[in-house]
Amino acid sequence: MHKEKWRLIVDHPRRGSMNMAVDYAILNSLSDGESLPTIRFYKWDNPTITIGYSQDLMKVIHIDQCELDGIDFIRRITGGGTIFHQYEITYSIMVPLDSNITRGTIVDSYRKICLPIVKALRKNSIEAEYFPDNNIIVKGKKISGSSQIRRNGVLLQHGTILLDIESDRMFRYLRIEKDNNIDKKNKKSPLQVSSLMYFLGKVVLTEEFQSKLIQSIWGSMQSEFLIDLEEGALSEIEIEMSMFFDEKIFGNPQWNKNRQMDKVLFKNTKNY
Repeated sequence: MHKEKWRLIVDHPRRGSMNMAVDYAILNSLSDGESLPTIRFYKWDNPTITIGYSQDLMKVIHIDQCELDGIDFIRRITGGGTIFHQYEITYSIMVPLDSNITRGTIVDSYRKICLPIVKALRKNSIEAEYFPDNNIIVKGKKISGSSQIRRNGVLLQHGTILLDIESDRMFRYLRIEKDNNIDKKNKKSPLQVSSLMYFLGKVVLTEEFQSKLIQSIWGSMQSEFLIDLEEGALSEIEIEMSMFFDEKIFGNPQWNKNRQMDKVLFKNTKNY
């Protein structure tokens, strides 16, 4: 059976705006037929808050406190809610809309992408389950969420796997209710947010554990998606586009604070 070729990128930590710019550059390069479908794993070189495409920045974060403490805040092009990125594994998947993964409903595509992650977590002694529409839970607690956009004939899914949470620090920057967003042993909520450290301890913060988990995830995706996954790097055109999108969009306060720059974001990338 012929397997479709995909690219794997295990990236180095980057600034929040550049992480978002890289994903959008890959999306557009794939749309133009210049790149393969791509699975990218990455980290953040500074604690960063990302908000969903449609969120009102003023209502979800304490901007003054973020600026005072040097916490970056970036608007994603994908939907979903506010995320404080610090101790986690972040992934993105860019795949054409005619792929088997994208056939069916959006919920179907979330399930298809999340299930290999669930299997990889289970191989690493984590009792994970898929929780529709777009979450992964362990013993009723959310340890992974994801969000999507479909643009220019390509699906982009962002997802996080939480390794640890500094709840006091997180609540310093986010305008959220504590009881609905962090695990408390004596309170119950359908999707309290937790982390792998809660279940496995400090081992999850080691490079050895994280590398093993990332390898398990991409290996599981390769098996489940029936693809031939080859490790690679950004192309020259993707690097060039990333720098453009970083400067003009994701690093631009007009975009991050009030979602301006849509004409730049969604114009024909051949003229970027």
